[in-house]
Amino acid sequence: MSSSTAERSEHGVPVGLAALLVALVAVRFFRLGEWGLWIDEAFTLHDIRAAVGGREPWPANPLGYRSVGAWLDLCGSRSELALRAVPACFGAAALPLLYWAVRPFLGVRAALVAAVLLGANTWTLYWAQNARFYSIAQALAIVAAGCLARALFPVREASLARGLIWLACALASFGTAALVHPSALLYAAAACGAPFVLWLARVRPEGSFRRITAALLVTAVVGAAASLPWALGLWRKYTESKSDASPLHFVLTTGYHVTPWLAAAALLGALRARRERAPFDAWVAVAALGTLVVALGLSLAARVSAQYVFVALPAIAVLAALGLEDLARRKRAWGTLALAVLVCASLADQAHYFFARNGDRERWRDAYQYVWNSRGPNDLIVGMAAPVGEYYLAPNSTSFRQPLALEPLTTYNAPITLQWARRGRRIWYVVLDEWLAEWPHDDRARLETFLEESGHLIAEFPVRHPIRDLTVRVWLVE
Repeated sequence: MSSSTAERSEHGVPVGLAALLVALVAVRFFRLGEWGLWIDEAFTLHDIRAAVGGREPWPANPLGYRSVGAWLDLCGSRSELALRAVPACFGAAALPLLYWAVRPFLGVRAALVAAVLLGANTWTLYWAQNARFYSIAQALAIVAAGCLARALFPVREASLARGLIWLACALASFGTAALVHPSALLYAAAACGAPFVLWLARVRPEGSFRRITAALLVTAVVGAAASLPWALGLWRKYTESKSDASPLHFVLTTGYHVTPWLAAAALLGALRARRERAPFDAWVAVAALGTLVVALGLSLAARVSAQYVFVALPAIAVLAALGLEDLARRKRAWGTLALAVLVCASLADQAHYFFARNGDRERWRDAYQYVWNSRGPNDLIVGMAAPVGEYYLAPNSTSFRQPLALEPLTTYNAPITLQWARRGRRIWYVVLDEWLAEWPHDDRARLETFLEESGHLIAEFPVRHPIRDLTVRVWLVE
């Protein structure tokens, strides 16, 4: 099949791929309320409650919080299911939205393949089942990318006015995505900057590309000037809390979540885009690569994790679909086999996510409920992920960030809790060894020695994650 949009042939909708896409949309809601909260989800609920109650201002990226808060008020629930419903709906919508965004440029089959590859990726499933806002930002960024592509690369002759309308919709969607989560700015900057790279590389389609690119330059300069103080303030606040720069951490976490098999297919697609210089394909490749390069550069100054390039994952899925299409063009059986391998590997990973890895979450809920049911009237509870513990021990609390039902276990107050235990008070310790491993050596050794010599390991709540130990342990010191 040719890389040219006009030459990409259609053979009707592949029923099997369409059915698989529908199933992947539906699976976003499977076991949605069964996972216990993790610490960032407890922060989400706290920040919404504090902002609604007027105790704190809305966060600098308010749209995600406001949308979830409005839904919680509407349904009258604060359960895990209710907290995750809005991100799940956007995570489900992202799959058909990606099909819509790229179908005019890739054709029906390749667009379906891209949407299926995105949906089969466990990373997108995880954030869709999470009371955070990455899936909302990703869905809005897909809309923005689809609008921007229609402005830059119209498949039929279109007026400049129509292109400018598409451009305005794209910029509005990117802006909305950034107000949902600031990480969307990385992909927005790369996607809007990619046309200039194409222009310099002399990959210039016919039509209104030049004028749309000029209009994009003007609006980008104005938008950057207007948003720069807000963005710099967010970055300054972030670097203060995440000062441990680690490019290796960014590379490893991104490689794991994107998955080696999807990355390999995307690399084939990027090589094809470079070789054939098809404008749309090249734009997707430059936007994806630009996001990764900027994030890698930021990781030299602060700890940047994989989720900050999550909004670029649809572009990676599109590149992977291009790579598979290239294989199929050379020999159809190769493309079919590669697609089957990618989908089967991804679906096996999703099955492991659902039935062995507890949704890639620590079992804080089980641990704290166990302690609550086993404690005595004067027992003290000391634990990690204290905001989560507060949610399960005192669900109506308004102070998740400063818990009252338990004492947070940190490097700062651990010595004090050891002194309390020596005064004869029973103390329950809820500990995640993975977090304990990040403590300074002396602090960690002091607590571990104390628990082993003075306490009893009462319960363990393991999670069989392939590369992390997410086991939560409960100790009792009497």
